[in-house]
Amino acid sequence: MNEKKSIEELVIAITMLMKTYTENLKIENQIGKLRLKDWKAPQRKNKGIDLGEEIDWPDDFWEGWE
Repeated sequence: MNEKKSIEELVIAITMLMKTYTENLKIENQIGKLRLKDWKAPQRKNKGIDLGEEIDWPDDFWEGWE
């Protein structure tokens, strides 16, 4: 009888865990969508890397490169 009660409690705990995980996943997806909207916003479309600008590499980089 005690074993049956333990199994029932385990099933309830697993069900609660699955519900919590599902809710967490929904929230993470919503946050991801909001970040994507922000990233695709018009004011960010024109920003980028200026490839005409020379990059200042550290001296030890050039020593290892040669």
